[in-house]
Amino acid sequence: MMQLKDPSVPCYEIFLGEDRVGFLFDPEWADMFWCSYRVVPLDEQWDEKLRNDRIWDQCLISVGFKDGTNPNPYTQGGIASCQAFCRRECDRITFRSLWPTDDMLVLPKSAFQKFMDWLLGRKE
Repeated sequence: MMQLKDPSVPCYEIFLGEDRVGFLFDPEWADMFWCSYRVVPLDEQWDEKLRNDRIWDQCLISVGFKDGTNPNPYTQGGIASCQAFCRRECDRITFRSLWPTDDMLVLPKSAFQKFMDWLLGRKE
């Protein structure tokens, strides 16, 4: 399970062309190369557009950081999860090769870090 530093902050933003249309929250590991996110549209207008399967089929959506940079330009939503999302069966879409970055996550301490804490008498 992935633990985010701040779950109230979206991991990524969704863009349709130059327009920011929504956000990706709550990452969950789905499969070897896939991560699922809860999709939160910017408003009701964008909710309708995001649930149009044409924009997913034609790869018109891009995912990026707040500044608009794209962590992986080849990332697209998985077909089955996009179809279920567009039919309003769920609020999640699974993306290939779109993982939360280390600065978004609470990472467990390594064995070496734990040893150094013990050696130096540091408390958690």
